[in-house]
Amino acid sequence: MTPKKREKEKEKEKEKEKEKEKEKEKEKEKEKEKEKEKEKEKEKEKEKEKEKEKEKKKKKKKKKKKKKKKKKKKKKKKKKRRRRRRRRRRRRRRRRRRRRRRRRRENIPRYLFYSICKFPPIIPTKASDTQEGKEKMAG
Repeated sequence: MTPKKREKEKEKEKEKEKEKEKEKEKEKEKEKEKEKEKEKEKEKEKEKEKEKEKEKKKKKKKKKKKKKKKKKKKKKKKKKRRRRRRRRRRRRRRRRRRRRRRRRRENIPRYLFYSICKFPPIIPTKASDTQEGKEKMAG
């Protein structure tokens, strides 16, 4: 390629770029116009809503009448709930303390201990719990 052709090509490219920029600017202007139109529409809608509200207020003003206020009866507070809550808290605390003491006394790790508490191993205390006792009861 000769230097003249190169220059011509560069000029063409520059012109193309300029055209692209112009198109972009036109698009931006169109977008701005659209936004302006949208804003105008929003303003119109707001005005319509205001007018509707004004009409509603006018109608309400005509309809308003004074009503007599009814006296509300005061409800008495129940103290039983508090007692129940206190009892429950006390029970929970006692259980926790007992479990903690037992866990520490028997030196059982926590992750095992609570599963043991939920499903404790059956320790034969009554005659019916042992195998011999079961045979006697059955036979």
